[in-house]
Amino acid sequence: MGNLDHIDRDMEALIDAQEKLAEIEGQRKSGDLSDGYHTFNELYEHRHRLWILICNGWRKLSFKTRLNSEKEKWDGWFILGLNHPELGQISYHLPDRLWDACKVGEVAYNAHYDGHSSTDVLSRLNDFSQLI
Repeated sequence: MGNLDHIDRDMEALIDAQEKLAEIEGQRKSGDLSDGYHTFNELYEHRHRLWILICNGWRKLSFKTRLNSEKEKWDGWFILGLNHPELGQISYHLPDRLWDACKVGEVAYNAHYDGHSSTDVLSRLNDFSQLI
């Protein structure tokens, strides 16, 4: 039976790998997955706070709303956006707990949504940084 010992070791390694994958999946779903420096939750919190800082600094171009362009509400979230006359709209969904930190005007809904994608937002953020 000694020649089957490698199967037992392989099975143990497989079980260990499956347990590690389950742990990583749990971290991913909870936002606690880390690159060794920051968790996804921390990085999102940084993004939220930086976006609030930008919008609060550009209040005349910025808005917040609880309804998207279709007048639908996402429970627990609101939209914080900036409508730039040349570049278009940049917007993010933020958790409701940050609503009061946004010192911008409230609008009924996101009437000026232009269908922008994540790629569009990155491009517009880059272009916006060059205009400042």
